[in-house]
Amino acid sequence: MCHKCNVNGQRTFGAVVGLEPVVPVQSVTPGELASAEIEAEAEFVDPVKCLDDNEFHERDDCTEDANGDFWFDADNLAGCPHCDELHPVSDLDDHDGYCERCRDRHYSECHGCGNVISNDVRIVAECGDDYCRNCYSDTYYTCDDCSDEVHRDDIRSNDSGCYCEGCYSSHDDEGEHDAPTFRGKMKYTEIKSQRKFGVELETSASDGWSGWVGNTAFGAKDDGSVNGKEFVSPVLYGDDGLDACRNLCRYATNNDCEVNRSCGYHLHCDLSNTTADQRKAIALAYAYTCDFWFACVDSNRRTNNYCHANKSEGGRVYWDVDGIKAGSDFPDVSTRYVWLNWCAYSSHRTVEVRLHEGTLDGSAVCNWIKAHLRFIDSVMNMTPGQITRKFGNKTLKTQMRNMRDIWMDDELSNYYGRKAGIEEKQNAECAA
Repeated sequence: MCHKCNVNGQRTFGAVVGLEPVVPVQSVTPGELASAEIEAEAEFVDPVKCLDDNEFHERDDCTEDANGDFWFDADNLAGCPHCDELHPVSDLDDHDGYCERCRDRHYSECHGCGNVISNDVRIVAECGDDYCRNCYSDTYYTCDDCSDEVHRDDIRSNDSGCYCEGCYSSHDDEGEHDAPTFRGKMKYTEIKSQRKFGVELETSASDGWSGWVGNTAFGAKDDGSVNGKEFVSPVLYGDDGLDACRNLCRYATNNDCEVNRSCGYHLHCDLSNTTADQRKAIALAYAYTCDFWFACVDSNRRTNNYCHANKSEGGRVYWDVDGIKAGSDFPDVSTRYVWLNWCAYSSHRTVEVRLHEGTLDGSAVCNWIKAHLRFIDSVMNMTPGQITRKFGNKTLKTQMRNMRDIWMDDELSNYYGRKAGIEEKQNAECAA
């Protein structure tokens, strides 16, 4: 062996290829870590450990919050507007801008608009719900006879005043007209659903209603929220049910009935033949498509206190996808003033769609009926997974295409495509 090879043979491989020698890493025991922390603390005269960076700093350079914790960056703290004490910003955000103690002790959430209100000014209804003054006055009335609190949906009124059901009979000047029993043919060619339904149409003016309402299948009653009558159908079904709605709208329009922004159109869809799993599927499908249905009506309905979206403008969540998936039936919502009123199931075995603006357009009324009945028929037998894949996290345009497949009606699909501002042409184009 030559001298050069002999020298290289005595060197390590790392030395041959020019690598730096590796220094072994020594393990650190918990005791040594504690010692290191003590040394870091000893660097300061009056040290405190801060939550935001988990490091030691001089006490004078840090800010103490109401809980006795220190923060190096004061921007992480803010004052509670009620007690003025400093709290982490994230904690205030979790409690509507207040600290947890003040929020729980001094503030409530309005059952109507969802806004946070001081307990000093809240009004507690007999049912226990909290309201701000505006929402309470919009929701409840005081009977002019007995002074009882009456929900606006139960108020009976005429030119002499507003009354509870018990007191109204002695002040009934004009009377009301109950809807007759409906008898239609079992024909479903146009409606394409055998599901029963009911319709409520509010008006802002309806003078002379008693002279013509008997020519329709509808009845008329007072509603404390509008100046005109509310026309209420009996239980309807089939193509003849659609014709009954068109007939009412024709008479109302020809007799100068009117609607304004305070009026609504409420549709009851029969769920009496459904199972708990089917109602859960229906609720889940509607939760995913909430924005789509709102796109199909006037924009002012999103801020209407009598048909809140799943999540109100004030941030209140009435029902959502996660809650429905975790449940065994439709969502348990304590108020009827949501765009999809599930409270109606307990009393009528229906789900009430409260979303549509007031209208006396027979075509608009019937299109809404067909759209919802066919939607319910289609989704009720889907699994949660199928519904999620079809409607979950989809754009309005994609949901419109899926609705087109469900409705199987180009005229109906194009109508709501235009209403929602979605470019929907022909069925063949969508399929492509």
